Amino acid sequence: MKILIAEDDDNVRELLAATLTGLGHVPIPASNGERAWDEFELHHPRIVISDWFMPVLSGLELCARVRERMRAEKGAEYTYFILLTGNEPTPKNYEKAIEMEVDDYLVKPMKESEIRGRLRVAERLLGMSRRLSDLELLIPMCAYCKRIRNDQGKYEAVETYLHQRTAMNFTHGICSECQAKHFPGSKRRAS
Repeated sequence: MKILIAEDDDNVRELLAATLTGLGHVPIPASNGERAWDEFELHHPRIVISDWFMPVLSGLELCARVRERMRAEKGAEYTYFILLTGNEPTPKNYEKAIEMEVDDYLVKPMKESEIRGRLRVAERLLGMSRRLSDLELLIPMCAYCKRIRNDQGKYEAVETYLHQRTAMNFTHGICSECQAKHFPGSKRRAS
């Protein structure tokens, strides 16, 4: 799996990249938050590991951009965001990270077992996120009348359902099979 590493300390970034490679992942290193954003847009990794404090763009600002992009793009896959910190976060900093939609954090120096554990959690949640996205693509339709169940549990015409969600407009006609079935003997006009 591609994993973006946003870390301004060369030693930490290289050690983390080597650890991720050893665990079978493809690290995408970036030396500051702005470069990390560029790499994110280029590669669309599913996991980001970012230092909290970096030049140009902090880890929290990077996370905010990632979340903003996810909300703006319909069907965008979820990105799991792990924040790196030099010290245990204070309750205030922890609350701020959660508010910014950070998923997890690691305290430096990290141990390989901690990284491996966090990545297992990330992969499990990303898998559930993918399955949930697949379910959201299913449209509950009555097998008999072909109406669609809306978010309130009521059935409505396909046209109404789609118009409310996509602003599509519909025109109606009769296909040749239905014309033959429902209006036998009538002649189809050439279009």
